[in-house]
Amino acid sequence: MSDHQAQKYIATGPADVGFRTHKTGIEIGVDATGRTTGVRGSGRTHGVVGTGNQIAGVLGEVPSTAGRGVIGLGRRQATGVLRVSTAEPTSVRDRAFAANIGVEGISDGGQGIGIWGRSVSTVDTGGAMGSDKPSGSGTGVLGTSGSGTGVKGEGEGAGVQGVSGAGPGVQGSSSRHYGGVFESGFAPLRLQPSESTVGPPRGAGHRAGELFVDAQGALYYCSGGTPARWVRVAAPVGFLEAARRTIISFLAGLGR
Repeated sequence: MSDHQAQKYIATGPADVGFRTHKTGIEIGVDATGRTTGVRGSGRTHGVVGTGNQIAGVLGEVPSTAGRGVIGLGRRQATGVLRVSTAEPTSVRDRAFAANIGVEGISDGGQGIGIWGRSVSTVDTGGAMGSDKPSGSGTGVLGTSGSGTGVKGEGEGAGVQGVSGAGPGVQGSSSRHYGGVFESGFAPLRLQPSESTVGPPRGAGHRAGELFVDAQGALYYCSGGTPARWVRVAAPVGFLEAARRTIISFLAGLGR
């Protein structure tokens, strides 16, 4: 059959496969080209299923710099692209880097990006989300690097924001260096003062090493104990000014 002849094939069944090519002597099983869509698949469970023995089950490639190799579109709260791994890891390294990976992105460019998530929504939904809910106890997002940065966030607002309902919002630890380093041309660190509490907090559960700023701007340090002992290490500007005036007035009285 020549290339310009148009043919239409319909598999009526019953059969397990509607169209099949044998792998012997055939480099590409199906080569389809259309003005809008080359291949379209629909089914009760899967529209398209791809299986690769060595490289990839499904490969998407686009020659244009503005296109996308693979696009997943989810409607009505559905998932656009879902990748499920059922492989069992054979070692600790496999468990961390190779097996049971939901999504893996690789870039071979010098400054390329393996995975890029972007959100154009007007609400705070996020460009990329990692979750171990509802019953998991693992890590939602894990970033690893040999000698660079595991996870990096950049933004006109907050570069990285951590929110937790029960644990620390952001936690940093290191076995051979600082747990956290903050740098800024404005101020490296700011502790948000309490909206209503004056003086140190009175509740239970506080531990040594905590810092607290009350509603008047006084800074307190917790030295531990039960109940917790708090030491004021810095007083608000108004308090210092009042104390200074009191001392001057007292000394002036002594000089009479």
